[in-house]
Amino acid sequence: MKYLVAEFKIECQDGMIQIARDLLTDALGEAGFETFEDTEDGIKGYVQESLFDKNAMNDVISNFMLPDVTINANIQEAEYKNWNEEWEEAGFERININDSITIYDARHDDGNGIASGISIGIETKQAFGTGTHETTRMIVSTLLNIDLILNVFKNKDKIKELGYEDVSYALSTMMPNDNLEKLLVLVNEYNIPLKVHFSLHTPIDSERKELIPSTRVNVSNALKLLSNYKNQVMKNERIMDNYTKFHRNNIPAEIHYTLIKGVNDGNKELKCLINLLKEYNIPIKFIKFNETNTLKRSDNEEIWIKSLKEELPNLNIKSYSPPGRCVGSSCGEFTKHYYHYEIETKEEKENFLKWKKEYEI
Repeated sequence: MKYLVAEFKIECQDGMIQIARDLLTDALGEAGFETFEDTEDGIKGYVQESLFDKNAMNDVISNFMLPDVTINANIQEAEYKNWNEEWEEAGFERININDSITIYDARHDDGNGIASGISIGIETKQAFGTGTHETTRMIVSTLLNIDLILNVFKNKDKIKELGYEDVSYALSTMMPNDNLEKLLVLVNEYNIPLKVHFSLHTPIDSERKELIPSTRVNVSNALKLLSNYKNQVMKNERIMDNYTKFHRNNIPAEIHYTLIKGVNDGNKELKCLINLLKEYNIPIKFIKFNETNTLKRSDNEEIWIKSLKEELPNLNIKSYSPPGRCVGSSCGEFTKHYYHYEIETKEEKENFLKWKKEYEI
């Protein structure tokens, strides 16, 4: 796979270069660019030679949405490297979070000598989430202080002051267990607008154990817990008002399913899934994933969705392409691009820039 690298030099007013970088990065996706890095005076972008649309790139530059900005591009062939292999071989140093959790590279480190606390060994394989990313560290650190978070929800005045009533939350889990019932008590007591996303990926227990070895409950019990969570939260009018404000699908629980060719996309799985959904009536979302050399997306998604809609005409069923697929990833940091790529009018662009500047996104 041959890549080109383009260096974009940006000339603009003081204080505007980061905004110009972000907008240029978003726009260059239309020209086939997949990933970017900041340079001192602009950005560097990478694109597969076969997908490169030079006319689209020139159009982005000549019709750039910010006034008084000049952009020059220099394109060259990129040095070939298997970056996934480079990342896996390089590994990462031990990461200590609040002296309570140590994340280490299980491929190159046996974990010996970790003094105390929780130790997590991760073998790097084309994945985010090792802890080298600042977002991951912040999330892990926050989870260590879950009691502090719950105390915030207990303070009704503080909730209003912080604007928590005007946001929504989501919990993605592979294996709901009895802790979901404990969570339900807190959610209802403090009116926390929390949606639960259950990563199912196969309705057959033996297959799921192979796909997710750490799973602790069988599928039927997991869906029973999830269905109870959904039904109980739907009785809470305050939470449901929040869901209606922020979600087209205002159901408090959702099943996630990734269809993998030859792994979990057969008639046996489909029939089993239909029977389970008839019993538990939980919305389902089919999530596209980034293919590897060995795992390919199924060709059966349309057939599955058609069959499910025929059998369950009132169930919410959808297909979803996560933000970040354009660079072979799926990461929350890409949601700004995902939700704002349809900005069209000058007024919308100006409002978005004001919002971006105010919140330093």
